[in-house]
Amino acid sequence: TPTVPPLPKLELVFQGALTSPRTGSVKAIVNNKRTKKTDYYRLHDIIPDTDGAKIVTITRTSITLDRQGQLETIELYPSDQNPLLKGGDGKRLSTP
Repeated sequence: TPTVPPLPKLELVFQGALTSPRTGSVKAIVNNKRTKKTDYYRLHDIIPDTDGAKIVTITRTSITLDRQGQLETIELYPSDQNPLLKGGDGKRLSTP
């Protein structure tokens, strides 16, 4: 079986997540650097101009996308600058 080469990284910036207190729905705020557009996306939404990248998880600090069977996680903060890490032990705080 031939191995599938990794796809080029998406030019997306995860800018945060919003939760509706009334409905409990969660939306991700995503900026597409290629199209220079920022929009809100829900779970299972397909982000335009990304070769069909679909949001499969949204947390407080990241989103995970499924693009042609390959998963890509985009973090809100670079791992060495994440203010949500406890002390220096590397454990993340719980997410909603």
